[in-house]
Amino acid sequence: MTVNSNIKSFTRNTEWLTNWASDVLDLADILNQRELRPGKSWEDVFQSVEQFVSSRLDYKIEYHVALETLLSVSFTVGRILNPKSGIKVIPVQKTLDGCIDWKRNDTNELEYSKFVISEEVLCNGECDMAVSIGITQDINGDVKDFIENSKLKICLYKSFSLEDFGTDAVKNGTHAWQLAKQINGEINRRPGTLKKGIMHLFIAGPHSLMFYLGMQSMMYGKIQIYEFNRNENTYYPTISFPQKGEL
Repeated sequence: MTVNSNIKSFTRNTEWLTNWASDVLDLADILNQRELRPGKSWEDVFQSVEQFVSSRLDYKIEYHVALETLLSVSFTVGRILNPKSGIKVIPVQKTLDGCIDWKRNDTNELEYSKFVISEEVLCNGECDMAVSIGITQDINGDVKDFIENSKLKICLYKSFSLEDFGTDAVKNGTHAWQLAKQINGEINRRPGTLKKGIMHLFIAGPHSLMFYLGMQSMMYGKIQIYEFNRNENTYYPTISFPQKGEL
């Protein structure tokens, strides 16, 4: 049995969900598009998603989930639906060819592009690490400007970028899964001193990849995720982990 579900905070271009999704988590009472509503917190987002998962999703059912929301929320959904949850979820990705199930297929023998990885030590003696992931566009300059202007004390800055930027740079769910695994491997290889600090995460890419990265994040330690403010051309912090009461 399969069920179509939707987790959303956006309203534009979501009309297709009306007849598609039978189970919906609408975060509009917490988020006004990309911003928190007055009196709300990113912890409220986490609690709402976790409650939705624990009370509505059944391990006997295969779920296809459309993520019409912030990348931070997509990461959160994946984190809550980590392998220990026992729930099978396939993200539905908006592409140039429409909305498609991005199921991962570990047996696929096709070779997909991998990230070009670079790293730089910014502040010796510090414990924090910054990770930038550029897929739909190159965000390296914007992230480094933000780090400098916000006075973040980052020891190691690690950049993941695809040579072929664009909305079609990630080909399917298998490709998204492989890229998320590549990022996961690099994060887990960081020095022990950096595991004590905060990992600051910046990304321009598909929701499915962020979902798959979140699924693998339970051992990352402290995480702070950022979203890009297009009006002010800078980043702002959103949800952080670990959250109180995580399963």
